[in-house]
Amino acid sequence: MDLILPKREDRGDRVRAARPRVWWAGALLGLALLAGCTGGPEPALDGPAPRPAEPTLGPDAAGGLGMRRAGCDVLAGPARRGGMLTVVVTDSVLVARAPVPANAAERWVFAQLYETLVRVDCAGAVQAGLASHWSCTADSTVWIFSLRPDARFWDGTPVTADDVRTAWRDGARHRRDAARAVPWDWLDARAGTVEPLDARRLKVQLPEPQADLPRLLAHAATAVAVRRPGWTWPVGSGPARLRAATPAPQPDLVCRPNPQHPEAPVWAELVFQVHPGRDLRDVVGAGFDLGAARDLAVVEFFADAPGYRVDALPWDRLYHLLRGRPVPL
Repeated sequence: MDLILPKREDRGDRVRAARPRVWWAGALLGLALLAGCTGGPEPALDGPAPRPAEPTLGPDAAGGLGMRRAGCDVLAGPARRGGMLTVVVTDSVLVARAPVPANAAERWVFAQLYETLVRVDCAGAVQAGLASHWSCTADSTVWIFSLRPDARFWDGTPVTADDVRTAWRDGARHRRDAARAVPWDWLDARAGTVEPLDARRLKVQLPEPQADLPRLLAHAATAVAVRRPGWTWPVGSGPARLRAATPAPQPDLVCRPNPQHPEAPVWAELVFQVHPGRDLRDVVGAGFDLGAARDLAVVEFFADAPGYRVDALPWDRLYHLLRGRPVPL
């Protein structure tokens, strides 16, 4: 996939300090990097999970849009504070599906709004998410995840282990949906395999050893959200937030920084323009700062168009396992 953005130096306050977070864990599951642990008969903490290096931020910083994560720089230059970023997506974004994405647009949008216990960066390394620590028994069948002490939903309420279990049970209802069924093929959140130990600790009991469980839990289907009376969207804990009365995209979906989050973005407003089924070339007149395209014809169109630039997205990766047939001698 390629990133398409206007090559305008006079954008002013329209484009400043965007740091949208996009983790496509599903495409990274094929990496041969294990996140196992060792321990005694009882789970023992391994210490805090590492967090990625943060970019240098400053109100007077010049340069790019600030979409940077450790190991997967998208655009060069430090982030700038304030202003608005407009991102155009050409798939549907439905409230009813949140927080579990079913297409590329929802993966981009929901990644800003909702969190998983852990996340996988563009280099394939497991990073802390809602969970700050995790541990397992020696045979990796019993895991304990400890939530961040500061983990809070958009409405300010703490994220609890029971909230995680409830969100997973809700997500498991989509088990028959092939696009969103992956984690629930091996983890039954509706059974006794997931148990809150207290407000901040969650126990996961597996029927067989799984040394790479944290990486699997980075899948977007395990994102945590709760339903609140008076809220249109499920309430999340991600670095961007919606307001209670935010409607479905018509076509704009306006997000703002979540002050409850330790990595709250520095932009003032992130707007997703949702144009389902449209060709990116047809919405140029709508005015956007970022877009993404897989179609080579679209990429070539913007590469040749004056005032635009195209960059390959390093976090968009797909791995294939190839097994050769033995050749008889």
